[in-house]
Amino acid sequence: MIGLALALTLLAQDLPTPPEGLQVREVVKLGPAEDSQPTRVQVHPKSGLFYVLYLNGDLWQVDAAAGTKKRVLEAKRYFRKGAAAFVQALGLHIDAAGLTYIVVNERHDQETPQRAHVCVYRVADTDGDLVPDRADPWIEFDHPWGIGPFNHGACKIATGPDGWIYLSVGSRTDHGEAGKDSEKLRLDTHGETDLTACMLRIDPKAEHPKTEVFCKGLRNSFGFDWDDQGRLIASENGPDADHPEELNWLRQGKHYGFPYRFGNQALPMYPDAAVAPEGLTFERPIANLGPAGRPTEEKEYTFHPHSSPSGVLWYRSGTLPARYDHSFFIERFGNYLGKEPVGFDLLHVKLVEKDGEWAAVMTTILEKLRRPIDLCQSKGKIYILEYISYDAQRPSRLLELSGR
Repeated sequence: MIGLALALTLLAQDLPTPPEGLQVREVVKLGPAEDSQPTRVQVHPKSGLFYVLYLNGDLWQVDAAAGTKKRVLEAKRYFRKGAAAFVQALGLHIDAAGLTYIVVNERHDQETPQRAHVCVYRVADTDGDLVPDRADPWIEFDHPWGIGPFNHGACKIATGPDGWIYLSVGSRTDHGEAGKDSEKLRLDTHGETDLTACMLRIDPKAEHPKTEVFCKGLRNSFGFDWDDQGRLIASENGPDADHPEELNWLRQGKHYGFPYRFGNQALPMYPDAAVAPEGLTFERPIANLGPAGRPTEEKEYTFHPHSSPSGVLWYRSGTLPARYDHSFFIERFGNYLGKEPVGFDLLHVKLVEKDGEWAAVMTTILEKLRRPIDLCQSKGKIYILEYISYDAQRPSRLLELSGR
């Protein structure tokens, strides 16, 4: 039972109630900035300050101790927008040396078909004050813009234990469909490409690197991280049909089903389902043993449909009770489809081997969050970034989860 004083504080700040042994506080209100929302959070390895990327490409610095924020890099200072009609910044990474990476997706409407342009900027600290200030394009590639609302784009970027950079690129379709074109939209109708619905691996030492496809069949792996054994664990968003969202153990050269399989179901729920090439084998998602994160008490592969798993974090140790050491924390952004809310939470995920397959024991840590989209760890505490609230009185925030 939480004390009366803490209960009143949580109520006053509209904070979720954590389990016994944990506490949560609001670090800073973020809210929309110039009609944009926060998408990623990272900690600078040298200064210890937080950096928050907004959808429009602006980069903000947050001092968690002081509860203050300031914009340190405006998108208009580094975007090579040109004729782009629309931009989304969905990836932020700061490596051990302090070099910052920002992933930007552009839509170019003047071309036929409409073109998606991906640019990974490297942002250097040119004056030695530990603040990234000069952005230069590092990796650029194109693919056709998505069918309907399904252009997930390039998003999560991080350095793996092998020293290589990993970049997730989402799908441009719901389920591999050709889609419908129109004279007005000029959309490409050829489904996915070699550089969509996949995980890329890139040599950070290369001045002009090539993009290597690490694995395929991922509709939208918005979050991923590595455990102490070097296993790459990634979330994956499912389609509009009621298929499970997935948690996958990603390995080089493997295929994770999209657009041919979803969850552990034999066939997609679509009359125009894509036909898998003969001989292609698929990796099964990690099984959810519950008790949280699944629609029924039956084993699922992996989450509720439409719950939109987002940020993934491997927590080694710190201020949290020892039972949370060496395990994953996974956010769920929450549904846009369906009448009943599902997701909007933070789950604790413990991987186990059961019945010859990898499975996860999942418990709920925080509920009724404001669309959690990313998370990171600093000084043994977990920091949770909220994307947006549709109530102007409840803006997005950066929250801190720690032990008592």
